[in-house]
Amino acid sequence: MLLPLPAVTVRALSLESHTALAAVIAGHATAPVVTRLLKTLYLTWFLQQGMGELPDMDTFRTAEAALALCSRCVREGREWRLAEAGRVALCRILALNDHLLASAPAYCHAEATRRLRMLATSRASSSDLR
Repeated sequence: MLLPLPAVTVRALSLESHTALAAVIAGHATAPVVTRLLKTLYLTWFLQQGMGELPDMDTFRTAEAALALCSRCVREGREWRLAEAGRVALCRILALNDHLLASAPAYCHAEATRRLRMLATSRASSSDLR
């Protein structure tokens, strides 16, 4: 558990995220694509915290806002374009995610994944109440 994730796992996770970002940048976002990027965003946040690092709040907020707008437009069937600030923020998040996946101990990844599941469960529960 002290070793990082296997390289093949890191590459697969990275490829999923980078493919999703490429689709969003090209204007081909779907709900699963946006969800993949949101998972990457929050997993990166939790991994960085688990490594004892302070996340760059502005970058995370900008990326989250860009994905929220994208998600809303996808749900409503509206045209949209990813703003430059959102693209830059998401690229930074994915680069950080790649670094953390390759270097964080497996137990940090497991804990970050657990926290991501808890977040998803709490959001699903709260949206059921609305």
